[in-house]
Amino acid sequence: MASEGTPEGLLIRWLQRISGATYQLEESATLANPWVASSLTVNEGDPGGVVTGYTRKQVLAPFEEGWKFFRIQGAEN
Repeated sequence: MASEGTPEGLLIRWLQRISGATYQLEESATLANPWVASSLTVNEGDPGGVVTGYTRKQVLAPFEEGWKFFRIQGAEN
């Protein structure tokens, strides 16, 4: 997982397996519980340099959302 600031917000990118696993973007106002599923829209990222069997995903968290922590929960199927 990597992130960078843009004029529109925080851009978060990660690689995920194409098959055999599920992923959920979660957010929290603190690093403690509760973590909840994020309502932000996950999009396909730039495919350049991605290893076979994986895809790049990304989401833009607008600055208007306020301070939040994000994580990706993954589980093998």
